[in-house]
Parts: sequence; structure tokens; C-alpha cells
Amino acid sequence: MASPIDPTRRRLLRGGMAGAGALLGAPLLALAPAAAAPLAGLAPRGIHASYTDRLASQRTVTWFTDDLLPGRHALAYQTGVAAWQRVGAQTQRLPGRRGWVHHAAIPAPPGAPVRYQAGLAAPAGDAPLLARHAAAPGELAGWPRGTRLRFTHFGDHGITAHSVANTAAVRARAPDVHFIAGDLSYANGTQPVWDTWFDQLAPLAASVPVMTVPGNHEHEDIFWGSRAYRARLRQPGAGSYYAFDLGRVHFLALTAGALFAADRDLLLEELRFAAEDLADAAARRARGELDFIVVLQHFTLWTDQLGREPNDPTLVLLEEPLLVRHRVDLVMAGHDHFYQRSQPMAFGRPDTRRGYVQIINGCGGQSLRQISRPVQPWSAFVLDPPRYCFTEYELDGLTLVGRTLASDGAEPVEVDRFAIAARPARQRRAAARPVAQLSQLWRAAEALRAVRAAG
Repeated sequence: MASPIDPTRRRLLRGGMAGAGALLGAPLLALAPAAAAPLAGLAPRGIHASYTDRLASQRTVTWFTDDLLPGRHALAYQTGVAAWQRVGAQTQRLPGRRGWVHHAAIPAPPGAPVRYQAGLAAPAGDAPLLARHAAAPGELAGWPRGTRLRFTHFGDHGITAHSVANTAAVRARAPDVHFIAGDLSYANGTQPVWDTWFDQLAPLAASVPVMTVPGNHEHEDIFWGSRAYRARLRQPGAGSYYAFDLGRVHFLALTAGALFAADRDLLLEELRFAAEDLADAAARRARGELDFIVVLQHFTLWTDQLGREPNDPTLVLLEEPLLVRHRVDLVMAGHDHFYQRSQPMAFGRPDTRRGYVQIINGCGGQSLRQISRPVQPWSAFVLDPPRYCFTEYELDGLTLVGRTLASDGAEPVEVDRFAIAARPARQRRAAARPVAQLSQLWRAAEALRAVRAAG
């Protein structure tokens, strides 16, 4: 079946402004420049788009301003050839920083070009398109097999020159959505670092929805904790973990304890959410409504990073039984600053029947780490020496094709390629099990904590 996300539009984006005019008949989300310079302090910065709860009909745009008073902020948008309209923004104070964060949801109906402009300046309706947005993955819900979807992933990003290069390389690939597996800015309490990170991300995030999960560095904010992370981002649901479908792929995004490791009740609440979500997704996959289940989180379950090998015992006890019970297909992780791909595995052993593929990509730009040798039996590929890179996934019918591209040279270079096939009907049915009871898992984790605390 022909892809409804036309690859020609991706090539036009890579070609820059010369091909932008040809995109006017395609679904677009574009940032139009201001017609006049905005008032001092009101200039929008750090603009980024995301999906929230109404994926099929809306996009949420977030930006920041430095004005002293909150005022009334709005976003202008234009759908197709209709007149520009304005929608009010939800505004709140930035934690630990003078200024404000603004969130506005704009309609993005299927098949209609959409431009938007954050801020108070008059919109420039005849401005050239500076960025594009592909046919919205949220609009793929219920489409038949054969629909293509492309998404990218890395973790541990930061604000280094390597971070900027990796962002540019992802933008050149023009994915439909980009995922960041935690440790976003490495602000660690220095709030202006968040400003720098969002400014550097904006060339990508202003036109491609960017979805994130928190990492341990989002928690390690001396004064503000996770509030700094939560205030700046809008994603589905009310918490820091969430789930949604893009086409025939179900995504479950977890903190995996990054924010709640020391809070038993909050961590148990997240585990219960994961157990219920995976049970529901597995049942829908068994009915033929989904083809893949993907988990996004910061922490790795198993790893060959030197000093962290062989695994995270708490996650192996608490989370891995849920992944295996419902036969999750893919785990996208960060945390460990190298690239490693597993075979389908379960509990540290290769397992093609029940296992999941774990992609560790903590090579977003912050730093790189050493690899422990020899690698464990579950490992299928490890990039040694490590390089800054991102991983791209493309859904092609019943196959999820993956490529990892190193971004530390003049041009991105493919360093790994793999494919994950959709599970056969028998495995899908076997994974459609009732919601797991967490009591036994929790008792095991508590016992492990006691042993570790005792040294």
C-alpha cells in the first residue's frame, strides 16, 4: 500500500526552502515569522510542539517569554487557506526563573495545511514556510496495515556541540515524531540551561512533535526537583508517564523510577498504570487493532556499560515481568552513554518467543562511556568504540525496520540495521493476559532494597 506520509515531502524538507512551496497541499505544521518585532520580553523562545490527549485533531505548542507580568498570551494559526485565528494560551510561571511558560492547543484536522505563530505579533500570512510537519501520526489510528510511520530516538542529550549536531541530523531525516529517553538538558538546578536546551531543540521541535520521559538528571534539580521538567513540557495525561497510539503502534512512556524511586506510593501507582496499560494493549493487539507495543523509558534493564553491568536489579524484579507477560516488542532506553541492541530477550537470556528487543541509545550528545567486555549473551550488537548517534524506526507493514546513524561526522553514517517482525497470532493471544497483581513483585523489590541498604 502506498504510504500516506509522502517521502517526497521529507526530501523537500532536507532540500531547504527551494522546495517549500510544493508542500502547500500537504498536511503541515509550520512556524511563520513575525511581521514586526515583538515587544521586549514578549518574544517567544524555545518553541516546541507535542502530542497531548487529542492526538487525531490537535497539536500542542509550548513556548517561553521573559516578561515580568503574565499578561494574555495567544497563538495564531492558519488552517488551509482560511483566515488566521487566535487561541489563548495557558500560562504559568517558570520554576526558579523569571518568565513564563505558555501552552496552546491548535486544531490540526487531517489533510489541511497548518501554520502557527506563537506570541503577540501580527501573523505574516504570506511568509514562506520555515518548517514542515508530516501527516499526523495520530491520524493514522485505525488505518490498515501497510501504513508507514517513522520515528526516532536517543537519550542523554545535553547542550554540547554533539547535542546540536545530533538534533540537526534527526531534523534532516524528517521523522513523524521524535522521542528522547530522559536526561534532556542536564540543567541540574541551573534553570537557564533549560532555556539553552529548548532554543537548541527548536529547529526540530517547532515542526516535529517531540515526546520525552524524565531521567535521573530531571530529578537532580537541587531546588525544584521534577517541577522544572513538568512545567516546560505538555504530553498526554496528567503525570510524567503516559500512553498513546500512533497508527498501529502503542507507546507506553514511563519514568521507570526516575522521579519516584524514593516514594513507594507514587512508584506503585506508576507500576499499576503500566500493568493496566500493557494488559489493555496486549488485548487490542490480539484482536488485530495493534501490531507493536513499544516502551520508552530512561533506565536500561540490562546493560554492558562498564560499571553498570549486568542489570538494574529493581527494574528486573518490578518491570521486566510485565514486559515479558504481555510480550512487549521494543524498549527504547537511554541512561547508559553508549549504543547497544539486544536480541529478543527475557530475564537476561535470549528468548524469541516471549522476549523484547532493548535499544540502549544514550548517545544524544552529553558524553560517551566505556563498554564492559565480554558482552552478555543477550547482546546482538554493541557500537565499540561508542559514537554519538540516533536510532530511526520505520513501520513497514508487519515489520519495524531500525537503523542507527552516527551523527559525529560530516554526514550521518549507518552503524547498525535491524528488523523486528510483528508477533504471530499465537504469541499475540498468549500475551493477552489479565492485569498482573503487583504484590509479589513489590515484596521482592522491598527485600532487594533492604539487602542493598545493608551493604
